[in-house]
Amino acid sequence: MNHVSITAQFNAFPTLALAVKAQDSREHLSWALANNFALEYSPDPNAFGLLPVHLGPAIQAGVPVRFHGRYFGQEIGHPDTRISESAMKIHLETLYVMDRNCEPVVTFHLDLNWDDPFDPEKAVNNLSVLVNVAKRYGITICIENLRAGAASHPENILAWAEASGASITLDVGHAIS
Repeated sequence: MNHVSITAQFNAFPTLALAVKAQDSREHLSWALANNFALEYSPDPNAFGLLPVHLGPAIQAGVPVRFHGRYFGQEIGHPDTRISESAMKIHLETLYVMDRNCEPVVTFHLDLNWDDPFDPEKAVNNLSVLVNVAKRYGITICIENLRAGAASHPENILAWAEASGASITLDVGHAIS
């Protein structure tokens, strides 16, 4: 199910954005353009090279594009170092490909796979690294609340954001479910 996110900026009107995955960007792009929507783009972490094909038309048309790093199986807070290091590589690559290709805001997730092991301390440490790298590119990293798991508790999201320097994406649909 696709969702629409609303981003409000100080002294600006909200921006309505259609959630688009790399796999379905072509179908949704024409609809978003026709209806004056921005894009909340979830790239395929195994095909970053396709970004010009997927996003080129939207960027050329002046459509605002933000990234949504919803990477299942790529947990930066996984206790297994092999898994968390692999996840960090993908999250860092996201920052590299974002540079000058879209709006400088990305939403990442912590504890996205609720049934997998999760180490909040490791997650915050790795998130802090990502936030510091992102600052070099002028990119803001947000973490999003989820429907279940540790990231469904507002106090956790706030604590992780404060400890790492990340911002927060509030998914109202997740909050009420």
